[in-house]
Amino acid sequence: MAAVRELRPSVLVVNKCFGSHTVMDWLRIMHADAWTAAVVVWGSPMSESEAWRLLQAGAVGVIRQTAPLDELALCIRTVATGGGRMESAILRDKERCVRTGRFAARCR
Repeated sequence: MAAVRELRPSVLVVNKCFGSHTVMDWLRIMHADAWTAAVVVWGSPMSESEAWRLLQAGAVGVIRQTAPLDELALCIRTVATGGGRMESAILRDKERCVRTGRFAARCR
C-alpha cells in the first residue's frame, strides 16, 4: 500500500487472490483515505454476487482472471476514462444491462 500511496496511479488492478473480504476491506480503507485511483478487481472464481459486493465496496471494474486479454484491456481503458465495467460472463442473465452511478455492465 505504501507504493500505491507514493505512486498515486489513476487505475489500479488488484488481484483477488487475497480473498474478497480482504480486497473489500482494502477498498474501504482506500476510499476513507481519499485515494483517487480507480480500482479494477481481477480474480477467479468470481460470482455475480461477489462482483456486486466488490463494486459496492468501491471497485469500478471487475473481471475474471480467465477473461481474454482484450477484455482485460477494454476494462482498464473503460475505467481509465471514468466508466465502470463488469465482464459480461460474470452476469447470470447476460441479456440484462444494469446502470448504477458511473458503472454500466456491458452485456453481449
